[in-house]
Amino acid sequence: VVLVSGGSTLGARAADGELIVAARERVHHALELVKAFLARDSFVNSRLVFVTERALATSAQEAPELCQAPLVGLIRSAHSEYPERFALLDCDGTEASRAGLLSALEVDEGEVALRGGSLLCRRLSRLGKDAERTPVSVDPNTTVLITGGTGALGALFARHMATVHGARHLLLTGRRGSKAEGAQELKTELEGLGCEVRIAACDISEREEVAALLDSIPRKHPLGGVIHAAGVLENSLIAS
Repeated sequence: VVLVSGGSTLGARAADGELIVAARERVHHALELVKAFLARDSFVNSRLVFVTERALATSAQEAPELCQAPLVGLIRSAHSEYPERFALLDCDGTEASRAGLLSALEVDEGEVALRGGSLLCRRLSRLGKDAERTPVSVDPNTTVLITGGTGALGALFARHMATVHGARHLLLTGRRGSKAEGAQELKTELEGLGCEVRIAACDISEREEVAALLDSIPRKHPLGGVIHAAGVLENSLIAS
């Protein structure tokens, strides 16, 4: 069992740099523990459980602790490769939940949460016909930013926003901007759907470039939505 210290001293209002450093330190330390655990033959029939505090949200009223939230993704990845070897137990920090920690460790689940002493497990369920649905609405006078907007996935979202949600001002970004393959054809297509389209070159991982991009959005069409479709696929296994 690995107990991950809470991040109560680094709340949502802490400086961005402090949160980034704390999150990176925690997830890198956890990764080293995972790799060391897998490398030990004596642990081949054992399970490593990470105990976190509010690293995930179990309801709409909760918000994950930002310093620990990346651990959820890491342990889920490890569990997907080694289902019997890793698990995540998230606690809310209450006395009732702390009292139930030992019994919760015996549960054969990849991810569980303790809330007020009650044990919660992830399950898929069918959404009922009468379930409340919140429709997505887009103010046509605002700008919708789509990162990776000139790529295959970004272009799909751009068309969807234009045809289904009535978006009329689209800002598409990519590392190559308008020089990306198919960018001009996409711009022409979206303009034919009634959209005003701007394609900008921006590396979304560079803070200064993102700041300049946001500053370039005209005030008469302020930012109204963001779809993040940019990314680099670089698959690897947890042990390597």
